[in-house]
Order: sequence, then structure tokens, then C-alpha cells
Amino acid sequence: MRLCRCALTATSLACLCLPVLAQAPVPRVTYLNPIAGLSIDIPEDWEMGTGSIGNTFIALDGDQTVGVCWTQPVLWFLRSKQPPEKTAQELATVFKELSGVTVTPRATGKPDEWELAFTSTSNRGSLKERWLCRQDNNTSYVIGAQVRTEYAAAAQADIDAALASCQAIARPKLQRFLEPTENAYRMLLPEGWKWEGRVFRSEMVPGYFTWKVQSPDGLTGAFSAPPGTFNIMTPYIPAGEAARQFLLPALQQQVPDVRLEKVQQLPRPGAYYCDLIKALGLGNNPRVDKARADFVGTANGTPVRIRCNVGTFMLDASPLLGGRGNWALMCSGAWAPVERFDEQFPIGRGVIGSLLTDENWKNNQFEAVNEVTVWKAWIRRWRQFLFNLFYLEAEESAPND
Repeated sequence: MRLCRCALTATSLACLCLPVLAQAPVPRVTYLNPIAGLSIDIPEDWEMGTGSIGNTFIALDGDQTVGVCWTQPVLWFLRSKQPPEKTAQELATVFKELSGVTVTPRATGKPDEWELAFTSTSNRGSLKERWLCRQDNNTSYVIGAQVRTEYAAAAQADIDAALASCQAIARPKLQRFLEPTENAYRMLLPEGWKWEGRVFRSEMVPGYFTWKVQSPDGLTGAFSAPPGTFNIMTPYIPAGEAARQFLLPALQQQVPDVRLEKVQQLPRPGAYYCDLIKALGLGNNPRVDKARADFVGTANGTPVRIRCNVGTFMLDASPLLGGRGNWALMCSGAWAPVERFDEQFPIGRGVIGSLLTDENWKNNQFEAVNEVTVWKAWIRRWRQFLFNLFYLEAEESAPND
């Protein structure tokens, strides 16, 4: 789900100097992503997405796939073709070229693990960075973290827990899928899964991917629903209420006996995006809310659970209109049999995170303004250096484990 695709610029990003707000600690969960092939302990409100070099972004806004450090850290996960020591040496060369930082890889004392830790200062800001090159379960990979120095202390515990817990896991046999109508995006699907979808367009939404993928028996799958867009005639409502008022009736058309079982509020993403919208001058009184909603029903005679990320956002609530304005509802999610949900749900969630928008398509769409110019240049240079070092899913055939 893309909650709020904001139009960022390098100049505006450099002006963002908001204080760290005191917030209650967010519980950590073990996040399994069989599609990317990793397990990691992260705060329960973080997400994953795929970056333009085939990496996995892990962050509060990881599903936005931009990978820009603002007030929250950004983690990177990449599978490597080289053993850890060689990978670390190559990364040291990369960072010297990209950030002007001379860093010497250090053996951590753990088997097959090398570390690069440094502070970089460039037109991307001052970042505290830590990268671990590892090998476990017969897989070499990199797990790295970047955070702005002014927010590093607040994020340290979450970063340490994530990097310490990360490990490679087996992946199912995968197939690479390319969106057929406009070559708009690619996804990684378990072999045998089927896709249906389209590129949704409206006056408020210039291009949005709506799709559904599912296993051959239809009991496991994932989806991105068409966005709901509303004007001043419909008062804005938070995500949890939208799940009850709008999503439940829509799901009942597909699963007649479905019911809403629970809603989990996720306050940090809403606060994060509201601050970002205001800092960038996109709205003086934005409203953004995010929740996870669990629905339970019966499909093909089997009890299934549908877990959805639900987001509602309004760029600017007008005081003259009693707080009303144009707003949108967005939802994506995955489903699996209730009895096997913990095992099967991560597959569908991983498929969602594997979606990578095609750069050529993006450059011709409104979404192109969402990328930060300086970070796009940095990532392009990453690609030049890392093409021969890392498995880039966008360039190679789908992997087999």
C-alpha cells in the first residue's frame, strides 16, 4: 500500500529539521519475508519494499520504496554473489566513491561476518551508517542501516536489534512477473500463482496499481485494491473506521460471510507523514492515519484470514469547510487459511513488497516527482558499482533456492 506519495525535492528535504517527538516504544516482531529471503526483528509498524537496484528497503515508510532517511532509519537488505569479506571490501570502495568516506572493513569475530561503520556527510545530509556482510544458511548477504545523525540515538535500539537478528531464509521457487498492459512494474510470485489487474487512473490518481495474485487453489494470495477518492461531501474518517464503513462491504461482495475481527492502530506512520506534508509545504492541516485490519471469512469451504494495511489521507483539511477536503482511502493485504496463516501470510506479504515500478514507466507518470533528485543520482551510482556484485532481481531471471 502506498499511503502518501509526496512530492519531495532535494532543496525541501535539506530544510527538514523537525525535533524528535517523544513516543511510546513500539513492540518488535519477527518479520518473515520468504520472497526476499530474510527474517528480521523490527518494530511492528515498519514495512518492506523493493528499491530500484533490487534491494529490500526496511523502514517505517519502507513500502514507499524511496529509501530516503528523514526522521526514521532506513535498512537495506541485498543478497550477494561474493563471500562476506570480499563483499565488505567492495562496499568500502563503493562508499569511498559515493560519499568520500574511507572505511576499513572489520571482522566482527562472528563466523563469516564483516562490518563497516562510519558517518557520511554529503548533499544527502549527515548519516550514521552501519553495514554487515554475512553468510548464513548458504547465502551471502548485506544488511545495512542508515539514519540521520540527529536521530541516531533514538533509533539505536531498533537498528541494533534488526541487524543482530537478520538472517537469510529459504525461498520458494519463484517466477518473475511483468505487468502486461504497460510494462508498469514487476513482481516476484511463487511458481504457479496467477495475476489479474490494471493500472487505475482518475482525476485525483494519475496512476495506481490495482491487482490480485493467488495460489492455484485460491486459498492464499495478496492484493492491492483500487483507491477510494472522496470530496468534501464525504467527511474524512480514520483508517480503522474506513475498514468498517467501506472495506467490509467491499469484501462481503467477494466473501459473503466475512466479518471484521480486529483493528490495530498504527499511530507513528500517520504522525510521520503529517509532519512530512507540513514540512514540505504540501498542506497546513493534513490528516493521515494507518491501521491493520483482520477480516475472517470462508473461501472454497475453508476459513481464511485477510490482513489489510489500511490508510486514509488528506493533504489539507479546510477550516472554512469544517475540516473537510479531498481525501483518499488505500488498502492492500494478503490472505491465507486460518490454520496456516502464520506460515502462509508472509508469502503474500512478501509478494506485495516485491513490486518494483519500472523506471521508464515511472518517468512518464506523476509518480516521478516523488523521487528525491539527489538520492536518485546516488542510487544510480550504486547500481553501476553493484551490478556485478549483487543479485539484482530486476535484471536476472527469478531465483531458485
